[in-house]
Amino acid sequence: MSKKIFAVCTIAVCISFLIGFVGIGEAKPLLVRIGGQVPVDQMGSIAINEIAKEIETKTNGAIKARTYPASQLGDYVLMYEELMRGDLDMAMITAPTHVDTRFVLPWMPYPAKGWNDAKRVFDKNGWLVKTMIAAHKEKGVRFMGFFMNGFGGVGTTKPVKNILDFAVPKNIVLRCSPIAHSRYLVESLNFRSVTIPYAELYVSLQTGVADGWVGGNPAYNYTGFRDVVKYYYQINNEVNADQVLISETTWKKFTPEQQKIVTEAIERQNKRSFESAEAEDQKYIDLMKKSGIKVYTYTEEELSKTAEHVRSVVWEQMKPDLGENLYKELVKEFNIK
Repeated sequence: MSKKIFAVCTIAVCISFLIGFVGIGEAKPLLVRIGGQVPVDQMGSIAINEIAKEIETKTNGAIKARTYPASQLGDYVLMYEELMRGDLDMAMITAPTHVDTRFVLPWMPYPAKGWNDAKRVFDKNGWLVKTMIAAHKEKGVRFMGFFMNGFGGVGTTKPVKNILDFAVPKNIVLRCSPIAHSRYLVESLNFRSVTIPYAELYVSLQTGVADGWVGGNPAYNYTGFRDVVKYYYQINNEVNADQVLISETTWKKFTPEQQKIVTEAIERQNKRSFESAEAEDQKYIDLMKKSGIKVYTYTEEELSKTAEHVRSVVWEQMKPDLGENLYKELVKEFNIK
């Protein structure tokens, strides 16, 4: 072999070695999967996309986040189980109540009477958040806050007289979900109740099996039922708020700086959701009015007496499911007489 050929080969080997050495030194991006349960065009799906984008940008690509909205990774029960196992990194979902009794707390009737009240009850330093943090921690999941979607109300095919007067019987049959406290709520307001699966609700309203339903926020009533619902009452009986969660397995993979970036990205969207959800509720209230639905709204003051009644009656009915200790904490926190 000539000296020239030998030199070229030597250089080639050195270059290959250096390229390989540099490659070994490069850290691969950490791939993070974020699951969601709401349709792609709703606020929650938009928010997880924004969270993913901010995390990638501010970590300079060290974390690559991919989002899977609209239950692409399975329903919320499956996603929560995968969070516990560390098979899913992050999610914005409903926490399944069969996993822990405390997960029912945000879904109880009247945790808040309105937007000002909700900002206090769902505050990151409040009792409810601290309770969620402790409950999820036991499952190997990190609670990162609530993402607000809106307040529930009552949509009906017939007018309801004195809807806030729980002492007056209503000759109206309201659909409630299979969850017990949904029926407790309907009956505490002196409606007659009928349990109907959500998939059968539209036909039930059409055929008169039910005269209305409880729980859906303005968006659900407008987009899903505006052809059958003729009256809508914004009584704020339910808060629709998803939970932003991270697997502890994934959290430990982040550097302290990355943990700070992830936390701030999530908190930014959670905080924004309270303003966005209020505007979203109002948007669909206006759309319902334009479509011919008669809409009735109420102030927090007007709802106070109803909320206090429901809390004292329904929450006590839920006591066997909540357990003595949790019920006592709840009563103390909300000053239930």
